[in-house]
Amino acid sequence: FSRINLSKSQRSLIRLELEKEFSNVLNYLQFIISTYNQIDILSKIFSCLSKWLEFGISILKIEILFEYLFNSLNNDNLFDDVYNCLSVLFTSPDALKYPSTFSCLLPYVIQFETILDQCLTIGNKEKTECITKLIMQFGENLVQLIVQMSMTTNSQSQILSHNFCRLVMKCTEMKGQYPIEETCSALTFSFWNTLEEEIISINEKTNQDILLELFRSYFENLIEVLISKGQLPDNENIFTYEDKELFRCYRSDIIDTMLCMYNILGNRAMKGKLN
Repeated sequence: FSRINLSKSQRSLIRLELEKEFSNVLNYLQFIISTYNQIDILSKIFSCLSKWLEFGISILKIEILFEYLFNSLNNDNLFDDVYNCLSVLFTSPDALKYPSTFSCLLPYVIQFETILDQCLTIGNKEKTECITKLIMQFGENLVQLIVQMSMTTNSQSQILSHNFCRLVMKCTEMKGQYPIEETCSALTFSFWNTLEEEIISINEKTNQDILLELFRSYFENLIEVLISKGQLPDNENIFTYEDKELFRCYRSDIIDTMLCMYNILGNRAMKGKLN
């Protein structure tokens, strides 16, 4: 739609008409779900949803399909299409317009841990990386929501916020030598940097101090994990030339992330960790 050469008025009229018809599209998608079980047909549902989300349809209009969408991620035959659809959903520029809706999605995201564990058990690196990417896309785009939920008086929201951070940390400290045995830890650095920036940006000093205490344990643990992950292997011969270059970039990203942690924790928190 964005690539079609139209005047502004024409584009607005067409968009309005398409949005009017989405209810019919949604009804048809629900009919397909309830009637068919062929993978090739069902996979088109997620491609269709992805296109409508990219078009800009409100996520509120597809809430009825959320449970089906997330449950379908467990279907290996539908995984790629569901992954692409969730990726579009999680990276929506309008995500923060719907905090209550995305708060309701957070429990589904935390349940990705089950799929992650299954992938790690069977050694499916590609799928492990996809699940990690989804977790990070949600976290990076909605870090403000994660922070807000941690400060609410609602204990369930607080628990969800911390469980999400725990899940990210699990991805950060994933066992194995980067980039040979695992490639997921590097995907998490941006979330921690974004979280640090969000806390630092809080204008009210009291709230900033509260947030620092809430997330301090994650930041301190992160430093220890990064120091460990950034160490050279005992036998560097396991690296190909390409591996060495990837690991060099990885260590550079680790340094940048540790500088962010230093920025928020200061000297006292860093003392003793670099010995």
